[in-house]
Amino acid sequence: MSKQQPHILFVSAIAEDRRSVSSYLSIQQFRTTAVGCSRTARHEFEANTIDAVVLDVANDDGTGAQTCRRLRECGVVVPIILFTSGGDPIDRIVGLELGADDCIDKPVNEKELVARIRARLRIIDRSDNRVIDCYSFAGLLLDVSERRVTRPNGSALPLTSGEFDLLVAFVKKAGRKLSRPQLLDLTERRVTDDSTRSIDVLVSRLRRKLFAVTNNEHISTIRNGGYQFTSEVNAVHRDQANSPASR
Repeated sequence: MSKQQPHILFVSAIAEDRRSVSSYLSIQQFRTTAVGCSRTARHEFEANTIDAVVLDVANDDGTGAQTCRRLRECGVVVPIILFTSGGDPIDRIVGLELGADDCIDKPVNEKELVARIRARLRIIDRSDNRVIDCYSFAGLLLDVSERRVTRPNGSALPLTSGEFDLLVAFVKKAGRKLSRPQLLDLTERRVTDDSTRSIDVLVSRLRRKLFAVTNNEHISTIRNGGYQFTSEVNAVHRDQANSPASR
């Protein structure tokens, strides 16, 4: 995360919302760029350092959730907070499936928005300031401080912020049965009525991504009890982190 004012990209097709949200975020000591479509949002990522994205589902042609997906496909890994319409749980579920880290129902309480942005950025701050720690499993190298998972060929495994936090929780508690409330606590996700569903969605996405590169899901479902990371995990010394033999 940038060490000066956090730079927030707000994407909304509604001009009045762009003005009001940008103004409030600026008052709260955020540097804010507001754009009206996903194409412009992608250009901003190419030209600037962005710390978090706030995205309205009403964006552009009405497919704001798809804008979230496009940003993830372009390699955007910073937290994405999605505005969803009228408390419809389907919007939240779709948003989480497509890569959002958090969702807020419209009409948006601006104080709550600021609190959620700061909560997501605090997670990254703590990871930046922690003692460096790395873990290896199934040929993958998880670097907590760099917030990066590396494949055997040296390329990065693309994970959203929420997926990465969940993987860290599993790897650090490998072999232990973790309930959904425990996973919510370990990943510091906000407790809501659909929190359990949120964790299930993240687990499903993470399983698919891990299976695609290792041919193993690594995460078992415990009937009526949550989940368990079943693969062997080894702590890796920083000096050995770049060695293929360590994975």
